[in-house]
Amino acid sequence: KNHVAHGGGRHYTAFFNGRLGPRPKFWDNSEMWSKPAESLRRAARASADGEIVLLEDQDRSLWRRVEIDEGQAVLDRAQRMQRIGVYQLQAAIAAAHCQAATADTTDWRWILSLYDALLGICPTGVVRLNRAVAVAMADGPEEGLAVIDDLAGDEAMDRYLFFHSTRGELLRRLGRLNESRSAFARALDLAGNEAERRFLRGRIASLGGSG
Repeated sequence: KNHVAHGGGRHYTAFFNGRLGPRPKFWDNSEMWSKPAESLRRAARASADGEIVLLEDQDRSLWRRVEIDEGQAVLDRAQRMQRIGVYQLQAAIAAAHCQAATADTTDWRWILSLYDALLGICPTGVVRLNRAVAVAMADGPEEGLAVIDDLAGDEAMDRYLFFHSTRGELLRRLGRLNESRSAFARALDLAGNEAERRFLRGRIASLGGSG
């Protein structure tokens, strides 16, 4: 996701290092192991001055490798339990990103297969949108846009900033600049903080005055 960085991983790190008390009764629940694994991906989602940095542009040397390794160990235990759930699949998707040394070496085909599995048990609009991104990265922006456009009649998606920003980005990559500008403008209307607004204004400005 292209969100501004936020906290959440440290609590789970402490929990699974045994620093928050005795082992709880749900210790052998694979979903409880998978939730912290998914949370421990600490990517450099914002620059030092608070600007949004897209996943493909992030400096992966800033990712917290120790916490990522801890999360991977937690995920490995969850997978051995062979009880697949939402958190486990989300964690596996995060792990697939973390295992790639560069954005270009990301195994998007594998990530797409994980989203297919996630969609089977959690068929939400957000999961469908995230899957569309995986389709775009695996098969090209035109294929991804077709999946996104299938969501266009969903009122919840129309109110979701990342639906419009993702659509705008794929349209930009396809050279459909006027449509891209409109999508980014709609996303700008929905932006909830100044970092998002600056990012979207920058995207709109990069499109120039015609297209």
